[in-house]
Amino acid sequence: MSTSTKPSFILLPGAWCPATYYEKVTPKLESLGYETIALDLPSVGKKPDSPPASAYDDANFVRAKITELSNQGKDVIICANSYGNFVAFEASKGVSKADRQASGKPGGVVHLIVLDFLLAPIGKNVQEVIFPHIPVDGSKPVEDYLEPSMPVEVGGKFLFGSLSDEEQLHYGKMVQPHSAKSFTNPLTYAAYEHIPTTCVIGELDLALKPELQHESVDAAIAKGVGKIKKVVLQTDHIPMLAHPEEVVKVCEEAVHW
Repeated sequence: MSTSTKPSFILLPGAWCPATYYEKVTPKLESLGYETIALDLPSVGKKPDSPPASAYDDANFVRAKITELSNQGKDVIICANSYGNFVAFEASKGVSKADRQASGKPGGVVHLIVLDFLLAPIGKNVQEVIFPHIPVDGSKPVEDYLEPSMPVEVGGKFLFGSLSDEEQLHYGKMVQPHSAKSFTNPLTYAAYEHIPTTCVIGELDLALKPELQHESVDAAIAKGVGKIKKVVLQTDHIPMLAHPEEVVKVCEEAVHW
C-alpha cells in the first residue's frame, strides 16, 4: 500500500494493559510524520460508573475512532498487541478501505499489524482461543473482572523480560483488572481475511508460545484467504517496550506494502 498522504496509526494494547505501553513507539512514529493515537480500551481497569465492558464495547470504541479519522479522508493502520488484536479484528468490520469505498466514503483501515496473538476464527472468543495457552485460570467463575494473574516481579519477566529489572517493575505496576465479559464474546469478523495483515511473532515470547503463533498464522496463510505476511523477531510478548525500534520498522513496512 502506498499513498501520497501518510496513513494514521491506531495503537491498541493487550488485556490488563494501558496505552502507556506504546510510549516509546508513538514519538518515533510521530517523528516520521505519522499521526499516531494509542487508545486505552474500555475493558481495562474498573469503571465505577459503568458495567464491565465487553469486547464489542472495545470494538465500537475503536471503530468510532477509525470512522472519525476516515471521515477526514485518512487511511488507517491498526497496530495491536495480544488481546488488542481481537478488538482490532472486530473493530474493522464495515470500515475497511474497500468497504468504505464501496459506500462512496473516504479513508478506512488499510492494514493490520498483529503483535503476538493468534488469528482467532469467527465464532470463537478469547477464553476459548487463548486461555488454554497462557498462565490464566479461566475455569473459575468471575463476576466482573479478572485481576492480573501474577505478582509484578514474575509478570514482568513473562511480558517484557528483555527490559531491565527496574523497568519490568515500573511497567509491571501499570497492569489493571480486566473485564471478564470481554473474554467471552465471540468474534464476528475475521478482518485478516479481508485486510492486508502483518503478523509479528516474537521468538522471546514467554506468555504465548511462538510455536502456537506460527501454527495459527501458517494455517491462515495455507487457507489462501486474504493477504497475510509473517514476520519473526527476537522480541517479547509486549515488544513495544523493550523493542520499539523493531515495532516502528514493521509499521513503516506496512505503509509501503
